[in-house]
Amino acid sequence: MMTVAGARLAAELLSAQGRADPYPIYRRLHEHGSVLCVPDGPTLVVGHTAARVALRDRGLLVEDAEHLDTVAPFWRTMPSRRLLGDAMILVNGDAHDRMRRLVGRAFTVHRVDALRPLVAGRIGRLLDRLVALGASGGPVDLMAEFAFPLPVNVVGDLLGVPDADRPQLRLPIAELARALEPDWPGADLTEADRAALALSEYFHWLLERRRESPRADLISAMLAGNVTADDPLSSAELVANTVFLLLAGFETTVGLLGNGFQMLVDHPAELTRLRRRPERATAFVTELLRCQAPVQMTARRAARDLEIDGVAVHAGGPVIILIAAANRDPSRFAEPDRFDPARPANDPLSFSGGVHYCLGARLARLEGELAFSMLATRFARLSIAGTPRLLDRFNLRGYATLPVSVG
Repeated sequence: MMTVAGARLAAELLSAQGRADPYPIYRRLHEHGSVLCVPDGPTLVVGHTAARVALRDRGLLVEDAEHLDTVAPFWRTMPSRRLLGDAMILVNGDAHDRMRRLVGRAFTVHRVDALRPLVAGRIGRLLDRLVALGASGGPVDLMAEFAFPLPVNVVGDLLGVPDADRPQLRLPIAELARALEPDWPGADLTEADRAALALSEYFHWLLERRRESPRADLISAMLAGNVTADDPLSSAELVANTVFLLLAGFETTVGLLGNGFQMLVDHPAELTRLRRRPERATAFVTELLRCQAPVQMTARRAARDLEIDGVAVHAGGPVIILIAAANRDPSRFAEPDRFDPARPANDPLSFSGGVHYCLGARLARLEGELAFSMLATRFARLSIAGTPRLLDRFNLRGYATLPVSVG
């Protein structure tokens, strides 16, 4: 069981201090064990081995519609939660499997790998723009000029979103992400709800266009697979999963890119190593995912009485798997707070695991590896040229602004 002091640490995670820097809190949570029971609260999983097992345990379910109808029935009045509730991220069992099967058949390794030249071309043009904007020596916001436009255009290329429509999707997707924060039941989701309605309307329209005129994109492939599926997805499920793919492919990669740039500034020797050996970008991204996970946690509930690393969890009990804490488990990683791309046998859990393993993991790695290797090749010096501002949220962690000098 957890001590009172440990319970206070858990509460601190959602405080302003915890949102700004959760890592000292994770460090202290590890002192209480790998699995921690918060009195009158959730079970927290912070150990790497325990988290890996929990993520793969089908006895731990995501908070789906059936569960929310019991604990927070008002969720159906919230467009943001209704939209996400029809997406695979918040669905269990056979319903989840049929959604993932349809999307997975369209979202192939071949389709992702075929994007490599397009991604490299987009990165090259964005780097050209950074050079032009920074030529006078003034600061350039890396988030606005690089980290935001790259993934929204890459996932737009993947899905088949028209170029002209992509800028108008960036803000709604960022606002919808607020509905995935752990405090959503009591938070003001007015903007997230408004974003959900706009995104639903847009993708209903785009799906109809692709039905009428298919193209070589993921949306068209999903629609084609749905026609022949034994148990096809409803229109609402198709829209929800398309929006979720955009959200997942955008928000997490934005965080990855911003966090990685900050790491290159903080560790200039890594920039030099990347410049000399661009192939090191693979290890750099892996360690970045471990040390600065864009997704900090995932919520589950126990479908039955079970144990996690010897700790009993009763049926229906809430479980929070703190992925970012598990990635810094001192029993798994030596000097876990040290950034070391040469770390042996590095296996972060940042893309989750089991049936909810991130479908876009390969694409996110591709974007990160190309972005950091090309950026290191292009710029000899990088520095912060102002005060970076983190997003004021806990789960999807990253920067809102990151002023830099690229001279």
